[in-house]
Amino acid sequence: MSSWIPLRSLTVLCKMAKRQLRSLLDLSPSALLSPHDYPHLLERASAMGLQMRSIPHTFTHIPLSLLPSPVPKSEFTRARAAMPVFNKLIDAISRDSAWLLESLRDLDPFTTRLVQIAQLCERPRQPLALGVLRSDYLYDEKTEALLQVEINTISVAFPALATKLEAFHRFVLETSSEKLKEVREGLPTNEALTGIVDALAKAQELEGSNGLILMVISPNERNCFDQLGLELDLWTRYRLRTIRASFQDLHSALLLDPSTGQISYRSFPISVVYYRTGYAPCDYKGDEDWAVRLKIEQSRAVKCPNIGYHLAGVKKVQQLLCTPTALARFEPDPNRQSLLRSFFTTLLCLRNQLTPSLVSEVQSNPADWVLKPMREGGGNNLYCDELSQAFKDYAGNPCAAAWLKGCVLMKRIKPLPHRVLMAKGGEVREVMGLWELGIYGTYIGDGHRELWNKTQGHLLRTKGEDSNEGGVAAGFAVLDSPYLV
Repeated sequence: MSSWIPLRSLTVLCKMAKRQLRSLLDLSPSALLSPHDYPHLLERASAMGLQMRSIPHTFTHIPLSLLPSPVPKSEFTRARAAMPVFNKLIDAISRDSAWLLESLRDLDPFTTRLVQIAQLCERPRQPLALGVLRSDYLYDEKTEALLQVEINTISVAFPALATKLEAFHRFVLETSSEKLKEVREGLPTNEALTGIVDALAKAQELEGSNGLILMVISPNERNCFDQLGLELDLWTRYRLRTIRASFQDLHSALLLDPSTGQISYRSFPISVVYYRTGYAPCDYKGDEDWAVRLKIEQSRAVKCPNIGYHLAGVKKVQQLLCTPTALARFEPDPNRQSLLRSFFTTLLCLRNQLTPSLVSEVQSNPADWVLKPMREGGGNNLYCDELSQAFKDYAGNPCAAAWLKGCVLMKRIKPLPHRVLMAKGGEVREVMGLWELGIYGTYIGDGHRELWNKTQGHLLRTKGEDSNEGGVAAGFAVLDSPYLV
């Protein structure tokens, strides 16, 4: 005699199982992990390569969670499915230089400097472009959906450490408690490291000169182990050598052959330039650094990103894509437009929409908004009292008004907090946290053909519920892993 479960009953059972799984990891940490084990787990994390530089020649474990955090499986799957569409969108924007230059005119000095490089390189010597991208999302409690915070197009960090953290969390779930073993089935495999390395190797192959990969980094880089993870995997699986160098290292040692476009560093020819710096004004110490950036852009090396991709990630572009005209310009398919829009939240351009009614609304409800200048890297956005003060200054200060009009105003996404065990500097605390999900993507194209377009893993970062910013290297958050419910 066969048995069956009605569909409605099955749905109810699935929901009950999800609630049980969620409640298991929302228990007091002492019910799942003994505080006695915390030091041993952090030693294990360091042994697995989850480290960062604290001061020169001194290293510590990366800020991390000891247990993974619950993420809705349906939304995780939806975000992964959308990443190839976002990849293609960014590539299309990067190649429309006339639209980019007009849209980003007169924003702020840093963006203006990037635009000037784009103007000097409107006819790029290398049509191949490599995008290593990450689209970041928060889960909105009201709509029960992921909404996009931003899409990162330069110096996309943590693919190596996010992959290692998945392995660490599997170890914790399988060895710490019988209760936790059932959770490991909900931990998705993270292919971020191997996927991004595969894309870098493919770009080197397509460039054709058999040169090395140049990784441009910051001096005394704190997140060096993430970068080294990529470097070691490139050598282990592809026998491709990577040279890591700062802008300052490149001042006199980077040479450009104007006739062929070939660049070399310390006599080594370079095929691919991969930026892990260069996204913020402080990354450029002077005109010599900007000259290096221009020299690289003028070369035949494949840039990750090239100047078009860099500009395509500016927040002004993100705001413009929320308008039907701009989105349709780069993505003509109505179904794909609808998919992309499903992740968008409200973004306003203050250059055109800074009306008295909007000023009044923001000053009355500052907690509902985020003010974003054209910056990356954490610590730049304004929230609550600072945001309200910026709008008060606008009324009688022409300089403040000009600065404000160069920003984007974003409706704040409000996720539901959950319990998390945060480990920072050897100390472990249980806090109520909020996670931010990033989906990695890679793209290679030449303007006529799509040669590579893939979703390449994920990143989860969790911060305390009282923290506005979410950067790990900046000290606001910890690396985390999703378990799917």
